[in-house]
Amino acid sequence: PESIYEKARTKEGYGNGRFVRKILEEANMNIAERLYSSAPDEITEEMLTVIEAEDITEPEKGEKEERKLIGFYA
Repeated sequence: PESIYEKARTKEGYGNGRFVRKILEEANMNIAERLYSSAPDEITEEMLTVIEAEDITEPEKGEKEERKLIGFYA
C-alpha cells in the first residue's frame, strides 16, 4: 500500500515541512473533535497526548497541476 507521504508528493505545492505541519494540525483538530464527545472526567493524559491512526487524515491522491505564472517569466 502507498504511504501518506507518497500520496502527498503528487499534490500541487507539495513541501515536506508544510505537509507535516498540515498533517499534525489536522490531527490536533481531529483529537479535539474526538474528545469533545467525552465527559471531562473521562479524559486522560494519554487521550490528550497520543495521536491515533484515525486522527491522521490522508491527503487525496492527485496529479501535479501545471503552475500558472503571472507576469514576465524567462
